[in-house]
Amino acid sequence: REMLPSGLRLRYLPKNEKHGAISFKQFPDQYGYRCERGHLSRKPLYPDPERENGIYCNRVDSNGELCGRPASPTRFVSICSNGHMENFNYYNWVHRGNNCGDYDAGIDLIYGPDARITLDDWIVRCTSCDRERSLGRALWVNEGDGDSPPCNGNLPWLGFGVQENCDSDGMTHVQT
Repeated sequence: REMLPSGLRLRYLPKNEKHGAISFKQFPDQYGYRCERGHLSRKPLYPDPERENGIYCNRVDSNGELCGRPASPTRFVSICSNGHMENFNYYNWVHRGNNCGDYDAGIDLIYGPDARITLDDWIVRCTSCDRERSLGRALWVNEGDGDSPPCNGNLPWLGFGVQENCDSDGMTHVQT
């Protein structure tokens, strides 16, 4: 007995051979995890088989010691109208194009007292130049907006560095 009505297709066949693969990937990866001290991961984090309960901060403190505290996903990504997706770039968000020049700077995401009810109290801070910016406007950014980053055509579900040309007018930020 058939479960679906006749003629119903669950999805269309891929138009491009690289779109036909089904895969999954831990995402976001860069700056995608925050530990209880507010550190955002600069490098992708993966479960540590030596420890219980998942993923741990990989930030090295000023004294040279690894933070190592539990980390959880930040759940922000950037997407364009053509379906491309990237990590939300906290470094670019806090600097607004006025980069401090320290691309290895630590980026922190600090939750203020009202963080449970408003993104205005989620503060992104660069540890190198002390620049700060609220995430309050992040979800209101649309393609073509001055705060909208350019799309690089990333297709992260197909593997690291897989890209295609994109003619979109920037990206929108979403919380997953």
